[in-house]
Amino acid sequence: MIAKVLRAMTFNTAGQASTTNVQDTWAIRNISYDFRVAPLSEGSEMLMIRPEKEDFVLPAGRYGLVIKGQAYDFVVAGPITETAQCLEGIKAENGTFYSECRRPLEGQL
Repeated sequence: MIAKVLRAMTFNTAGQASTTNVQDTWAIRNISYDFRVAPLSEGSEMLMIRPEKEDFVLPAGRYGLVIKGQAYDFVVAGPITETAQCLEGIKAENGTFYSECRRPLEGQL
């Protein structure tokens, strides 16, 4: 799953925090879904990708599909309903840390 970074908090040299809205920034999440992959009988260059559970449906949002080390970015259209699709970042001296937004993104990606 790839989540949109909505806001970032930074600290100045005096330790005061400021929050800003972020544009066009995305982060790869540690959330994954298992799929079965098999070549189509019509051509080995085409693949059939199916979820492990037949009734599973990806929620609307942005995703990365990795096959043999190659990543493919795609979007499932629709209103964002999962808070996991939205992140807020904190840039600290010892790194950048992310947490899920308290509510889902408004609108679509």
